[in-house]
Amino acid sequence: MTNNDDLWPEDLVAEIPRTPKDILLEQAAALGKKTKNVVQAKVRSRQDDDGDLVHRFVLFAPALGNYEYELVSVWHDETLYPVSAPSSGAAPGPKKLQDEEELRQYLRGFFGSERTLKVVRAMVANSRAEVPTSGDYGKDDDIPF
Repeated sequence: MTNNDDLWPEDLVAEIPRTPKDILLEQAAALGKKTKNVVQAKVRSRQDDDGDLVHRFVLFAPALGNYEYELVSVWHDETLYPVSAPSSGAAPGPKKLQDEEELRQYLRGFFGSERTLKVVRAMVANSRAEVPTSGDYGKDDDIPF
């Protein structure tokens, strides 16, 4: 193939944007660090019927038998941005986030919301209740009946 056969621009992959999924995965890692992995998160992605990519941010607690709670979902078409996210307030329909910075601002507010804090704190509290306080956990004489 000669250069005349290649019709692609030279700068085709010069600027690769950070994907919404990358940002969510980064935040999943940050949550695990903050909770010492008592509460963790994963991102599940799929294609919906309209062809959009949907990324679900799911909390889970290993001490609770991997109990899961879907905290938020965002979705976008093949161009990545804008990203749609649940509206937070009286405005109907999804919120459109035009770029990475708007997505990060949205997530900062969502993760800091009273509802999110209550959910994460409850998962931590329930997880702690499942963790034995004695080093002798599991011995037959610990059974209360």
